[in-house]
Amino acid sequence: MRQAGIAPDAAEGSSAPPDPGSPRPLASRARSPRSRGRRPTDAGAFDGPTRAFTAGGAVAFPYDDSTKDTIMSWTGDPVWLADVLREAGLRVIEHEGWRGRGHGDFADIRGVLCHHTAGGSHNDWHIVQYGRSDLAGPLAQLVLERDGTFRVIAAGVCWHAGRGAWPGWPTNNANYHVIGIEAVSRGDGTDWTPAQLDAYKRGCAAILRRVGRTAADCVAHREYSSEGKIDPAGIDMDAFRADVQAFIEGEDAPMSASEVNQIQHFIAEFCGPIGSDVKDLREQLCGHAQRDRGEYGGWPQLGGRTVVDALGEILTRLDELEAR
Repeated sequence: MRQAGIAPDAAEGSSAPPDPGSPRPLASRARSPRSRGRRPTDAGAFDGPTRAFTAGGAVAFPYDDSTKDTIMSWTGDPVWLADVLREAGLRVIEHEGWRGRGHGDFADIRGVLCHHTAGGSHNDWHIVQYGRSDLAGPLAQLVLERDGTFRVIAAGVCWHAGRGAWPGWPTNNANYHVIGIEAVSRGDGTDWTPAQLDAYKRGCAAILRRVGRTAADCVAHREYSSEGKIDPAGIDMDAFRADVQAFIEGEDAPMSASEVNQIQHFIAEFCGPIGSDVKDLREQLCGHAQRDRGEYGGWPQLGGRTVVDALGEILTRLDELEAR
């Protein structure tokens, strides 16, 4: 996407493009009451072949035109987005009215499309939610802030995909089938934060797991687009997908930034005071100014003796007195 109009990706790839207009907080047209959706394959089996996913993150596509549109695992709007992200240990901000926001209802959900905002500021979400003068918002279901926080903008269809193709997705019509994530970034590939990249992978994995898909359906906008898109710039999608798949499977998944922060907080708040107490005890036992040095200089008032040495001498003298 492009800032100062976040890119005009969107309505070209939809079957019902919205009328141009000034930014507004509500959907561009009336929408039916939100459905919780359904799984077409309740028995747990997909309706068609699945994609091979290699250890390095590359994807093999055994689809042909007769089967590529048959694999479905969730139909209806993802009203569960906030809950699924939180269950993955991610920070979430729910924007008021998000469950009723969008340009109509989803068909079946087949994957996640990854973008960058090409802005990089804390206000990028405004354009994603409200749109531009030439394209009504919302322009993506989710915004990922630089600190790893997800903003849930909409549950309905959003204009973000544009024209393009990806095996198993409808050509030039992905908006009705994929969830868009706009990650806040300048768009030059140099300003991703560790917390943001970690949350990006975990968020994609949580969504794909929920809809019964693999990391093969975690796609960069540039990979899908036939319009020369570059987002998300600077991210190696094969490596990204490999990490997403590891999170989906729950194998060899590293701690999240949130979990690391919790451990650091525990150490600072609990172990920190204990460490200080240990140093205090060491000084009392070993002598003045021995709190950090760990030597045995003793106390001046004990004649340069440590507490242990002073007690030992007291006991020796008491024994001598008793022996007289």
